[in-house]
Amino acid sequence: MASQVSDAVDVTSSLDAENSAFGAHSDANEASGEEKYRSLIAKEIQELKNSKAGQAKKIVFLEEKLLDHITRRPMIGPCALL
Repeated sequence: MASQVSDAVDVTSSLDAENSAFGAHSDANEASGEEKYRSLIAKEIQELKNSKAGQAKKIVFLEEKLLDHITRRPMIGPCALL
C-alpha cells in the first residue's frame, strides 16, 4: 500500500513538472506565433502595395485586421484600471 502511494506521488510530481514545462513552452510558442502572424500580414500588405492600386480595399482590410489584432490584447498592470 505504501509503495502504491509513493508511486502515485511520483506520477503526480512528474505530471506537475510536465505541465509547468508545457506552460512555459506554450507561452513561448504563443509569442512566436504572434510574431509570425504579424510578419505574415505585414508581408501581404507590402506585396499588395507593390501590386495594382485596384487592391486597395484588401490592403485597408488587412491593415485594420492587424490593428484589431494588436488592440485586442488584454491590458496588464495599472493601465488596465483606466
